[in-house]
Amino acid sequence: MPPRPERTSALTTLMNTPNRATAMYSGASSQQTQAPKRKPRSGVKGKVGTFGICYMTYGTNATSSPHPTTGWPYPLPTYVAIDGQSRTGLTVDKPIPSYTASANGFADEMKKKGWKSAFVKGDGEWGATDIKKSSLGGNSIFNTCNFGMLMTHGSAGNSGSTGTEDDSVRYSYVYLGRNNWVRLSDMDLGSAETNGLRWMTLTGCSLLFADAYQSMEQNGKPFYNDNLHLLMGAATVSYSTDNFGPIYATNLLSNNRIADAWMQTGHTAYHHATGITNGVVFRVLGNQNCANDTLALYNDPDPSMDVEYETDDLVYDLASP
Repeated sequence: MPPRPERTSALTTLMNTPNRATAMYSGASSQQTQAPKRKPRSGVKGKVGTFGICYMTYGTNATSSPHPTTGWPYPLPTYVAIDGQSRTGLTVDKPIPSYTASANGFADEMKKKGWKSAFVKGDGEWGATDIKKSSLGGNSIFNTCNFGMLMTHGSAGNSGSTGTEDDSVRYSYVYLGRNNWVRLSDMDLGSAETNGLRWMTLTGCSLLFADAYQSMEQNGKPFYNDNLHLLMGAATVSYSTDNFGPIYATNLLSNNRIADAWMQTGHTAYHHATGITNGVVFRVLGNQNCANDTLALYNDPDPSMDVEYETDDLVYDLASP
């Protein structure tokens, strides 16, 4: 693992603020946009753009829900085994109150540098329809802003046959509470419009768990299209802290590579956090031509490239935090 990057003075207060970390998974109790026809541009000077955030804190009382359904009729197995549990395990709506401060802190920092809020939607202001693609009756709300962040619980199907649905695909799931599941492949992230989605962040646990996203891709169930530059997320159980959002915005606005800004945020936000019980791996996926994107200077995706960009970082080492 590369050494932790030098932290700028703008992060000093944020990184030294003690935080109780909240795991962003619940726990026990295709559509492909056509590639742009024009030649991809390189070295585009980024202008102040738009951002959008959807977050869910799951209230104050934890309630239990069954796992996602397999699609098989009874008496065949009717539930998917996720998060290391059995098929019959229950998912708990663990509250994540820190998402409110994290989302608002991100928005405040971005606005200071002139970025515009396309939307910041919390509990009760959005739902599954907002994040699903149009072919499933959704609004693809994140495709209406340049930088998106979805803050929810996340889950992934177990390795092995018990973690797949009736189509033999292993999915990652955004959990919206009360037995409300959205497959990652229900989304279609990316838009070439002026205010379209270039960069997307998923904060929920295990949404970029390798077995799941590879299964979706290999079975023709894409979750982002040729217009998306980069997708940031976690390959493991991850955590939320109050200062996660403002640290992330500060890193982005310092003109770090967007991929590095994501990794640095994990290192910094978790450094003084308590309650973390596992090593945390952050992952970035996307187009190889966009690997060095910053908010200030970026390249268009090149769908003709055979190699997709993928990088991982152990942002919290349980053995040596």
